[in-house]
Amino acid sequence: MTGYNELIFTAGRENNSKRSFLLVNRYQAKHIPSDPYKTFELFDALAEKLKKSVGERKALIIGFAETATALGARLAVKMNCGYIQTTREDIPGVGYLDFSEEHSHASAQRIVKDDMDALMSGGETRPDIIIFADDEITTGRTIVNIVSLMRSEYGDGMKKTELAAASLINGMTSEQKELYRESGISLCYLYEREGGDPGERLKNTVFDGEYIPPDTNEPDTEPRRVLVGGYISPRRLVSAGMYEKSCGSVCGTIISELLPKLYGEILCLGTEELMYPAIMLARKLKERGLSAVSHSTTRSPIAVSREKGYVFDRRYELKSLYEEERRTFVYALKKYDCVIIVTDAANIPKPPLNTLLNALISAGNENIILCGLKIGNYHSEV
Repeated sequence: MTGYNELIFTAGRENNSKRSFLLVNRYQAKHIPSDPYKTFELFDALAEKLKKSVGERKALIIGFAETATALGARLAVKMNCGYIQTTREDIPGVGYLDFSEEHSHASAQRIVKDDMDALMSGGETRPDIIIFADDEITTGRTIVNIVSLMRSEYGDGMKKTELAAASLINGMTSEQKELYRESGISLCYLYEREGGDPGERLKNTVFDGEYIPPDTNEPDTEPRRVLVGGYISPRRLVSAGMYEKSCGSVCGTIISELLPKLYGEILCLGTEELMYPAIMLARKLKERGLSAVSHSTTRSPIAVSREKGYVFDRRYELKSLYEEERRTFVYALKKYDCVIIVTDAANIPKPPLNTLLNALISAGNENIILCGLKIGNYHSEV
């Protein structure tokens, strides 16, 4: 298995007094372009460890937006169980359970209450164990917040349900782990955080990188557009098997539309919470002998530096495809022979799309394809 220091890079968070650092996972396919084989190998290692601890119990996995949506999905696929992610997006006609991710730049989190109500109503629907999936657990406060909310909401149903937290990295102190044990939340993780306080490593870092503002001008290059139906979104409760099947179908359609014209190095770029289909697309392209990597746009405002050894020297600020006034970012862009944007954003306004296209063009990209996934399980607008 990959060593911790090969896997993790410490980056600075911009203007975040609660946590000055961000642990960047090189193979998570979020902030840094990743080989999809290495991404799934990493996720599957955690899944195997989790399967041994869960055994035959009926499980539900809840993946945290935005960085752990793909991890949660992959764990659920390997566990063959139910899956739902938290979200910061609006879903028509549903109620929410709202909680907070206290250290985050976007602290508001929520999960669809309608689905959780139906699941926790009793009988055969209620899971034996609920597993909260996150890429990295530092204090554990986010999971404590949602657990407190669910215990208040579902009372006796939660007393009959075991709880666990699964993560790639665990940075909790021994006291915090003990509080989890006392609260009835078991822990499963691949790595413990190494090297003391990550923020200390950044004290002398000068964040003098290139901060590129959003460019809403009409780009010179117009992307080819592909609209693909049949996508099932895990913002609503899904069977992991059905979700995997829908992602496979979506990727198959994209490849059949594009394959004759795909060559060289390819980037499959997801958007914010939408990560898993982009990673799967990159993997399927590699299975066909092509060179492909994946990562995604993000809400994370990472500080960038020209310092030798610091991973990010340039940051492109974007307007979100989902909400025009939302700041989002993309990092580590370079020139590819083809860029495939994979998104489930509906009715994308021109200015946000222009910011993403201009960022890609600025990095030297000319062959850009916009693949819109039409969500079939809660709305059909695109």
